[in-house]
Formats: sequence, C-alpha cells, structure tokens
Amino acid sequence: GLLTYYDYFVREYADKPGLYIPEVAWYLDRPMAVAMTFEEVTARAATGSYPYYLADLEYAPPALIARLKARYPYLYVQGSPQLFKPHESAGFSDKLIFDLRGRPGEVMTLGLGAAELMKLGVDTLYEKKEPRKAAALFQKILDENPAHLGANLQLAKALDAAGEGGAARPYWKTTLGLARRYSDSATAVLAEERLAR
Repeated sequence: GLLTYYDYFVREYADKPGLYIPEVAWYLDRPMAVAMTFEEVTARAATGSYPYYLADLEYAPPALIARLKARYPYLYVQGSPQLFKPHESAGFSDKLIFDLRGRPGEVMTLGLGAAELMKLGVDTLYEKKEPRKAAALFQKILDENPAHLGANLQLAKALDAAGEGGAARPYWKTTLGLARRYSDSATAVLAEERLAR
C-alpha cells in the first residue's frame, strides 16, 4: 500500500461517492493509509506493507519532515501551478516521497532505469569511493535483470573493493559466463584472472 500524510480523498457531493485526487490516482490498485506522526510512519514501515510514504509539504509539519529526512532516503517532487478555472485541476503541491525500506544516507532510486542506476553506481564506486553503497545500486539492477553483464561486473568489483571477496565470487562467475555469451573477450579475461586468485 501507499502510506500518506494526507488522505487525498475528495467528497465533493453528498449524493455521490468520493474519489481520490487524480494526481495520486496512479496508485488506486493498492490501498492507501494515513500516518501523521513519525511513530505512526515507522510502525507502518516495520510491517513491510508500505514501501513508500508520500508527504505533502503543504500539510506535513516541518518537524515531521526533518525526522523523516534523517531516517529514510527521499525524493523531492515539484508541484504544478495552482489553477482556478472550472473543471480543471487545482494544482499539485510540492511533495517528498520517502523510501521506507531504505537506510539513512542511501540514494533514492525510485523511477531510475538500469542506465541511470549504472551511472549512479559507477560514480558512487569510483568517484565517491563508497563501494557498499555502489553495490546496493548494482544489486537493484540485478533484482530486475540478473543477466545484466555490466551490473554483475560492477557489483563484483564493488564487493571486492568493500573487502567482501567471497560474496563477490558468484558475480565474477556470472560475469564470466555472460562475457563469453556476448563475446566480450576483455571482460572474460578480467573475470578469469580474478577467479584464478
């Protein structure tokens, strides 16, 4: 389900059923639940049933937002202008989406495809020198596509850099198999040399 600060439910006419505000209606195939305190959010997050929390900056108090930012990765979503013409949307205020499965300091990756995750992972591994964070990003790609050659290779390198050579070995083996399948001789040689150690 989707956890929210505000219920986004409009009851405009007494003789008609209400409806969710269209800007969040993409989530209507799942239940929405409201949590208005930090304790409520963390308790719901602990159930595993609510991967994301949508906090509307127009309504949620700054103290709550500050505590959530310190606890969960988040993504800022810019709103749209307010419209006041009849039969048109009333606008979409600024929001934050919190990843309730994430850890403090992790990068929010909601909406990123494999190419963007690869770039972010490579930057995190080689520029920022944070192999554990990079490994988590490459793992997200492999969760969707276990046969991604680049993600297997970079995850193996990230685990090695983090001092987890044993955990890296299966990814080196997968890299070798994929490199041979795709006739990537340079990567195959690299994987063979690493596996020989």
